[in-house]
Amino acid sequence: MKAPSGARMHRTQPLNAKLGRHERDIKKAYTTEQLSEIGAIALIWNQIEIIVDFLLLVVLKLSPVIWLEVAKRINGMDGKLEILRRFYEHNDILTEPAKQCLKHSLDAIAEYKKYRDAIVHSLLFDVDKGIAQHIGSRAKINQVLLTIDALTGLYNRMNILLEELQHVDLLFRLGDADAAKTIYGGKVGE
Repeated sequence: MKAPSGARMHRTQPLNAKLGRHERDIKKAYTTEQLSEIGAIALIWNQIEIIVDFLLLVVLKLSPVIWLEVAKRINGMDGKLEILRRFYEHNDILTEPAKQCLKHSLDAIAEYKKYRDAIVHSLLFDVDKGIAQHIGSRAKINQVLLTIDALTGLYNRMNILLEELQHVDLLFRLGDADAAKTIYGGKVGE
């Protein structure tokens, strides 16, 4: 799920970076296609996020009545992913290859969240080059690539991740002894 070697969506802004052409009107700064991809990235992220919340329901064995209450009170995506990581890291049922699959998927979620955040919280920097900037915590400034190719590539990767999360759900369910017994016929933990 990682971006191809050498491909980056954002980077630390070089100290000698010069502000490029600036446009105050966002609809003039970006093409309709760029704005469409940015919107699609923001919306597909919502789908990924609710699946992560649902995985907490599975892992924590919460009642559906309180599931969203708990999931929405956990401090951000980092906290949710950490709970899911703890589940598979300390799981005696899942194999090492299954745990590696879960690790790669959760790593992709964390990575794509950084890209999504950088995009939706970006400011114009150089309209002609498709570069924006994101000012993060501790005033760290990153440049964000907002070319149509970069945006479409990220959306496509997020879409693949969304499909992959169906299998992540299955692995988490199989990592639960009670759920696994219904599949393996009582052979789990004997």
